[in-house]
Amino acid sequence: MATTQTIRNLQFGSNEPGAVLDFGRRLSSNLAQSVPSSDLNQLVNLLKQYQQFGQQQVSSGQLEQTQRATAPLPQDLAQVKLSPQQILGFRRGEVSAVEPTIGGARRLVQETESAAGNIQRLLDNFRQTQEQLKNDVRQSIALAAQGGSAGLESLVKFNPDAFKTAGLDAESYIAAIKAKEAEEKRRFEVKQQPEIKPLSGEASKIYSIATSMIPEIQQLKQAFKTNYKSSVSGIVSKTDRRLVKLVDQVADKVGRLRSGGAVNKDEEARFKRQIASFGDILFGRPEDAIRALDALIGEAQSVAQGIRPQHQGETIIKGGRRFEIIP
Repeated sequence: MATTQTIRNLQFGSNEPGAVLDFGRRLSSNLAQSVPSSDLNQLVNLLKQYQQFGQQQVSSGQLEQTQRATAPLPQDLAQVKLSPQQILGFRRGEVSAVEPTIGGARRLVQETESAAGNIQRLLDNFRQTQEQLKNDVRQSIALAAQGGSAGLESLVKFNPDAFKTAGLDAESYIAAIKAKEAEEKRRFEVKQQPEIKPLSGEASKIYSIATSMIPEIQQLKQAFKTNYKSSVSGIVSKTDRRLVKLVDQVADKVGRLRSGGAVNKDEEARFKRQIASFGDILFGRPEDAIRALDALIGEAQSVAQGIRPQHQGETIIKGGRRFEIIP
């Protein structure tokens, strides 16, 4: 800055106290609004240096006066017989000759002291203003923080320098608020989760049967949709081992669900014929078979839902154990 360069020139390139004093006087009278506080501090220090210089000049002048008042008369005057009044007058003249130097030094001390004091007051006012501004901005940030991270981001858009003025880093400050919000949200969600308790052994077994048979029935449905006649033929002739196994598994599980225990072999055979029989190869319709399988899926879902009501189809398993949700 031009002002900084001027102060440096005065400090390092000038031995003229009057130049520094004049600059300080003009600076303080103009309130130094555009001058950085660091430059003002330099100028105050420089004025104090010249103030000390002035004080040294005053002391030197006073010492010179004392020496002149007590020094022997010059040789030419000593040879002349002077009266005491004449000698006193001479010595007074010698002492008075130093007065302009002492007076100038005293004025330098007074004026540098005055200029330095004015600038120091400017600095104090400036610091107070900056501190008040910082406090005001911090209050604005605290108010914006009541709206969470969104409120702080709005403040940054409106006043990009707000955090800098407050001596804060906007990015890290807002990130901390967002982390706090995320943690509060997580705790709220955990608090809102329904109470859970373990299923009994029997209920857990029935629930497992009901839920595991549904994907098996869906595989049969897909086979019937793809080629109904071929799938039925493979089941009744036992040539399609995959489909035969699926039918056996579904029949066993349906029997256990309906009986609540061991499967009756006659009931199991009758159920298998309902899924696929020789008559279905000639007269069966895929839509009827698929409708029957959908009914089985609905039956399994109803049993599972009765054991443990589900929230939005969500299954809760913790530590490898199934839990029943209690609303």
